[in-house]
Amino acid sequence: MKLLKLALPIFMIVCSAVVIAQTVIEEVQEEKKIELQLQGCGYSRPIRVAGMIGNPPFGWVVRHDERDSGDLESFGLGRQILDKLAEKLKISYVSMGFLSYNKAISALKKGDIDLLLTAYYRPQDLGAGTTIVTPGYFKNIFTVYFKKGKEFPVKSFDDLEGWKGVIRREENIYPLIYQKLPKGVNITQVSTAKRAFEMLMNDEVDYLFTSSYSAEAELRRYKLNDEIVSGSTALFDPTLFFVFTTNSDCWKLKEKFSKALRDEDLSPARIEEMTRNLIDEWGEKFRDDPGLLDEELNDKD
Repeated sequence: MKLLKLALPIFMIVCSAVVIAQTVIEEVQEEKKIELQLQGCGYSRPIRVAGMIGNPPFGWVVRHDERDSGDLESFGLGRQILDKLAEKLKISYVSMGFLSYNKAISALKKGDIDLLLTAYYRPQDLGAGTTIVTPGYFKNIFTVYFKKGKEFPVKSFDDLEGWKGVIRREENIYPLIYQKLPKGVNITQVSTAKRAFEMLMNDEVDYLFTSSYSAEAELRRYKLNDEIVSGSTALFDPTLFFVFTTNSDCWKLKEKFSKALRDEDLSPARIEEMTRNLIDEWGEKFRDDPGLLDEELNDKD
């Protein structure tokens, strides 16, 4: 009887030890499982990223080699925000570039890149093979711009009926608005801010529909701040997002990105400040270049 009384506590202790040991084993296994999940994209290899082209301050591409086969690299607001996320999450990335935005989207869908830095939410463009990161990181304001002295009141898209307009392909905004436009609205798509400004200054069109931020950056580049003015009403304000491919292991970082984007460090006020700094840097980059009107005068000479 005494032996039984002595054996019972020992048995209970042994059982408790087994339970504790099993719990520890399960916790270690779970940690290893998480570790294995994080040994891929961003850790054992860098995230491959790309963005828009020709659309400062949001996205542009730089070629590091003058040859056609030279390396391309993406810059802009999306990349600057990614820098902050990468530091916070202790991940690495490599910036790539494409000669067209459609090629970047195609590469994303196939898994040739892991993350698109700049995208508006449009399922028709993204869809299968992609997953969008929420929240979006920037609300982009679009309005109309006029040649100075030729302004007319615009409070909605309806007020554009009967006038000729121009919109830039690089901003990737036309697919988002064309169904919203009244039938009488005539907008032509062109490539490059320079061509859009030329059409406006040469009275080929009556207005330019563009992002206020992109317009400010390019007006500084072409020295047209005193020649082109903006309307007073924002007609559209789509949000920019990060988008992962689902054809690589990088999509596992989506929730971590979402959480980091909600941090105070990346508040709308802070991102607005970053955007303004990029616009300043873009203007400074072309400070010594001739303005658009100077180029036209030189061409005439």
